[in-house]
Amino acid sequence: MLYSGLVRFVLKPALDEIPFLRRFRGFCYGLAMPQCGSNFQVSSDAILWGLEHMRIGDDVYVGPGAVFICLESLTVGDGVLIGPHVVVSNGNHLYRDGAYQVAENEVAPITIGAGSWIGANATLLAGVTIGKGVLVGANSTVTHDVHDHDSVGGVPARSLRSMPPVQGIRARHDPR
Repeated sequence: MLYSGLVRFVLKPALDEIPFLRRFRGFCYGLAMPQCGSNFQVSSDAILWGLEHMRIGDDVYVGPGAVFICLESLTVGDGVLIGPHVVVSNGNHLYRDGAYQVAENEVAPITIGAGSWIGANATLLAGVTIGKGVLVGANSTVTHDVHDHDSVGGVPARSLRSMPPVQGIRARHDPR
């Protein structure tokens, strides 16, 4: 947690609009992770706690103000987009004797599949597995597993529609 705070403090003044600085921030965080792919980009004001539990794939983007609280394993696949102010927490406070306890947590791993997009202000709770190519709508709270190529939204998040994988789509700027 100290290392994460140091990276945030030193790189806070850096402008977010410059991809090099987002990649540099990601590189610095990646030094403390057991696995971090290439082109990991972290925007300013993102908070990443528990770096020793994170495994990040290639081409992952974390938006401004996102909060990762990792008390257990967090695995993020290749090409995942994490929107602004997303909260990913794999620890839940325990409820005992009529009150929630601060000192104790119930923890469970979180997995986010390749090619998924987690919309702004979404929350992923402990123990969820997000499949490949999933869209989690803005302001959603994911409390259960989400199947591959599904679109979910709401509180708690539920399936809105299934999106079959699409082959052969070209970007607009592709001159072919």
